[in-house]
Amino acid sequence: MKKYSIFITDNSQAGSMRSLSLSTRQLKIALGGALVLLLLFAVGTLDYSMAVFKQAELKKLRAENGELNRHVKVISNKTEQLEIQLQRVEDFSMKLKTIARQGAGAIGPLPYRVLSDTFNNNSFSTDSVETTPPYSTDKKKSLLENNKNFENHLDQLQRHTHLLQKQIWETIGALEEVNHLLAFTPTVSPVQRGWVTSQFGYREHPILHVGFSDNPHFHRGLDIAARRGEKVMAPGNGVVLAVGYDAGMGNYIIINHGYDLKTLYAHLDQVFVKKSQTVTRGDSIATVGNTGRSTGPHLHYEVRISNKAVNPEHYMLDF
Repeated sequence: MKKYSIFITDNSQAGSMRSLSLSTRQLKIALGGALVLLLLFAVGTLDYSMAVFKQAELKKLRAENGELNRHVKVISNKTEQLEIQLQRVEDFSMKLKTIARQGAGAIGPLPYRVLSDTFNNNSFSTDSVETTPPYSTDKKKSLLENNKNFENHLDQLQRHTHLLQKQIWETIGALEEVNHLLAFTPTVSPVQRGWVTSQFGYREHPILHVGFSDNPHFHRGLDIAARRGEKVMAPGNGVVLAVGYDAGMGNYIIINHGYDLKTLYAHLDQVFVKKSQTVTRGDSIATVGNTGRSTGPHLHYEVRISNKAVNPEHYMLDF
């Protein structure tokens, strides 16, 4: 059997030398044990390195997850605030609609075309925006768990916001139309100090004195008694359509207010306006008189829609 000798010397002055004899089998065993120890050391070192790496990675992931959760909570809170603001905007929009409708409803029966154009056409949508919250409490929880649902919800809020913005602008446009209409509508009494002596409708003729049942006379306006010289003012914006004299009406004025609305003023004393002159609500246009076929100083006042007389009381908000 072969043997292998290993000589070990030192560097001292004595220079002693030692030898170690190993058989082939013993040498193989020794080398194998050394290799196993080396492998175990390598595996242990690798496992330790992996554990350290995983620990660092886990710590990093936890930090990122905590930061993400904080961001999600912040976005969720902002979303809730946005919903509250959207609800307030929606309430404001509904109030604007109500004001617009009340503004037109406060005066008498306007021409159908005016109401139709103002409230029923495409420029003013009467469709209500969805009033229920875009998502429930259960869905809020799912937003934190599912980013896709959260993105979908934000898209829904964006569409909701655009719809509200569109509705508000449409409502404001309708309000501007109503304000314009109200400015030109005769909404106040043309004589501030006077009293109505004859109303709109059938009556006994004040001059012929024919009995109502024998020959009913339809009175197409209001007779407002006042002292001679009392100012007559324009009850709404408009343009003077006619100024003249008639045997029955005496001195008269007709104002065109647009929207097929006209007003007539008869039995006037002095006239302060001319044909085609623009007038504004409150402008003095004449004075109360007793001209034409009249029993005393008063103003005969008519409101006409499409040249058909209607009850002026429907338009006089201060009556």
